[in-house]
Amino acid sequence: MDKDILVFYGMLAFAIILTRIPYVGKFFRVTGTLFHEAGHVWVALLLGHRVKSVSLFEDLSGEAITAGSKGWGRFFIAFGGYPFASVSAWFVFYLLHHGEFNIVLIAFAILILLFLIFYVRNGFGIFWCLTLLTLTALILYYFDPEVRFAYALLLAMLLLADSFISPLVLLIIAFKTPARAGDAYNLKKMTGLPEFFWAFIFVITSAWLTFRVIASFFPFLNHWLS
Repeated sequence: MDKDILVFYGMLAFAIILTRIPYVGKFFRVTGTLFHEAGHVWVALLLGHRVKSVSLFEDLSGEAITAGSKGWGRFFIAFGGYPFASVSAWFVFYLLHHGEFNIVLIAFAILILLFLIFYVRNGFGIFWCLTLLTLTALILYYFDPEVRFAYALLLAMLLLADSFISPLVLLIIAFKTPARAGDAYNLKKMTGLPEFFWAFIFVITSAWLTFRVIASFFPFLNHWLS
């Protein structure tokens, strides 16, 4: 079997194992939370609203607080988190497929640095950003291309897994305890449509984009699914 394919599926297996390790697994899975909150932030900025702060929490939840958002602006900001994470996963795999792993790591480091400087204010969020920024910088500066590619692939796998699983978890919460359904609850308050409807929209979106990633960029499987 080709060495690159072995690395690819080896990192997939490692990412799955990593997520099951207590504390360490959750720590790395905050990557998905970062991209989810980044979705809210980018939409808010595109609409000309001010982002007051972003919080990243140890339980994998997050919070983006914006000012000046109203009407359709509030709707798009609330809607943007899950789709942005899924689209980001597709784009990261696209870059890796074309060998641009350095761009992936540099973009990841810049994203963390910008959030650390401008938005993240809670203790765990600051600690997480500093730790991942330091790790990414060290790997970029000191390690050879094979290690950089493997690390970028690990981040991509974690982002893809979280962008697919998080909406499923949200859908379960929307049925059991709707008031705790986060973005789906906020969208329900704005539109009157139930939480499970919005959670289902997020699930369908993430499932389709996850399928496109697998069909386009997973060795062997892309021949059968594309």
